[in-house]
Amino acid sequence: MGPFGTFYSYPLADRVIFWALAIIAGTACIGTSVVLTLRFFEDTLKARFISAAIGTALGSAPATFIIMIISDQMDDVSVPLNTFSSLWASVVLIGLLISCVHVVTDYVFNLGAFGKASKRPPNAIQTVASEQVKLENVPLLKLLPNGTRPCQIMSFSMQDHYVEIVTMNGSTLHLMRFNDVMDKLGDLRGERVHRSHWVSLRHLIDIKKDGRRHLAILTGDQTVPISSSYLDKAQNLLNEKNAAQ
Repeated sequence: MGPFGTFYSYPLADRVIFWALAIIAGTACIGTSVVLTLRFFEDTLKARFISAAIGTALGSAPATFIIMIISDQMDDVSVPLNTFSSLWASVVLIGLLISCVHVVTDYVFNLGAFGKASKRPPNAIQTVASEQVKLENVPLLKLLPNGTRPCQIMSFSMQDHYVEIVTMNGSTLHLMRFNDVMDKLGDLRGERVHRSHWVSLRHLIDIKKDGRRHLAILTGDQTVPISSSYLDKAQNLLNEKNAAQ
């Protein structure tokens, strides 16, 4: 299309190259900056907009320099440094629009904003809707991102010296022992189904046999291996879940 005068400056092939490189540079710089900035704000829609604006403004600076270098190489004419501020403003504007669209869509579909239900796997709807008792004594929540609820914790597994805690919003790695995480469950109901795996009662959907091994089927068709020594405990947990429904 050739925005910002590039339609008249470059033929079609050069425009494709210029904007491909510019978008890659902008995405790398602005995206990284926004992600890092988000870590310093609470997980609310307003805070996300503020962090997106700050991250975009900061990330646009190196992106603008890279775009100026691309222009230099393609035009064989140096871009005057006094044009940096106007070019930076254009990069900020485009980056901010993209960042805001991403913030809104991510918030609506992943957090259930504006009173709507979150976009969760079908098997999770009844699980979350059935949460009537508020679990306040779950020390494990202190390790997870702000806003994480007990009902969103699905499982955790040992990965070398790290424990990977899986929630409905993603996973996080923590340098700690498996038993230390077990001690932080508090009122959260679940069961250890393997030497290296624990699953939540709320998210255990089924147990299936795959060859000689058994698998715990969790919300969203995620699977966790079950060892033979823990199979009875896993089956009892599933029976408890089915009896309560």
